[in-house]
Amino acid sequence: MNVDSPFQLKAIIYFPKLRDDINLMDTGEIKLYYNQVFVADNIKEILPEFLMVLKGVIDCPDIPINVSRSFLQNDGSVNQIANFIARKISDKLHSIFNDNKDEYIKYWDDIHVLIKYGCIRDSKFFDRMKDAILFKTVESDYLTVNEYLEKSEDKEEKVIYYTDNKAQQAASIEMFKTNGFCVVEFSHPIDSRFAQEFEMKEQGLKFICVTAELPDNLTSGQVVDEDEVKVLSDIFKEALSNDKLEVKVEYLKDEKTPALLSLSEQSKRYQEMYRNYNSISFGMNMGDEYIMTVNRSNLLIDKILNAKHEEDKKDTVQTLCRQIYDIALMSHRELNEDEKQKFIKRNYELFDMVI
Repeated sequence: MNVDSPFQLKAIIYFPKLRDDINLMDTGEIKLYYNQVFVADNIKEILPEFLMVLKGVIDCPDIPINVSRSFLQNDGSVNQIANFIARKISDKLHSIFNDNKDEYIKYWDDIHVLIKYGCIRDSKFFDRMKDAILFKTVESDYLTVNEYLEKSEDKEEKVIYYTDNKAQQAASIEMFKTNGFCVVEFSHPIDSRFAQEFEMKEQGLKFICVTAELPDNLTSGQVVDEDEVKVLSDIFKEALSNDKLEVKVEYLKDEKTPALLSLSEQSKRYQEMYRNYNSISFGMNMGDEYIMTVNRSNLLIDKILNAKHEEDKKDTVQTLCRQIYDIALMSHRELNEDEKQKFIKRNYELFDMVI
């Protein structure tokens, strides 16, 4: 930066390579000069709060250097300089994004946490940066919100599907990909908070996890017989000893998966709040809020349905139902110790049944 008006300032500022676990309130190494005379290290007041991890040098003869830091915090010219630096940084990033997007993408993984934090802290910074915010897909493509929505088949609904645990949610991700959906990856704790910020500022935009509500495109549209719905619902409720479980039956396009568990996006966010803050007020049991979607297209479900009147197969059916539920549950969380022991035991029982 080389500025003569409305104040004098020369600076070289750069992003350090950021770690995923970086403390965003750590200060970087900004050296302040006054007409090429060194004044001090790390004068935080000259940078916006969310850019404190930046490094570089600033030479500014318009900053009062013979006053206390508390005075600097309230000095109008210092605040003006801090806002100017934030604007110049967003302008520079936009320039790289527009002129050489491939180069911009190379930087993105190193700077995205800082940019998102800045957008959360400063609405003006968000407004300037929103068109250059990238979301990394599970296939390692980088898309802006507009680019993602342009790829979407449903042009009326502004929904971005995401995964916040690529390994755990692999089955759901594969189902979405197979049916033409693009899935972005939330790889850092700030991503969920940033998505909520984006939703608040961009009317109609929604971020939905792949383990939340199922889009209509994943179903074949074939109507399930009401009697079959009731029978399958009763079978799973009895096997799981859970009368409160909500069971839906759908013909999914994916025939391989016997059943899915979904949790509304709102409930999922409550769970995250509980995990992050360990608040008693959010410590309710979320287990009853799972919705189980049984896949009528699946051969195993067909066999369970056909065995409903065969008393000698009742134990086998109940074992299969519990196993199907636990496999679906693992897309949301790890099984606890008791659940894991029962899951392993049922596996061995099923091996014996096969022999």
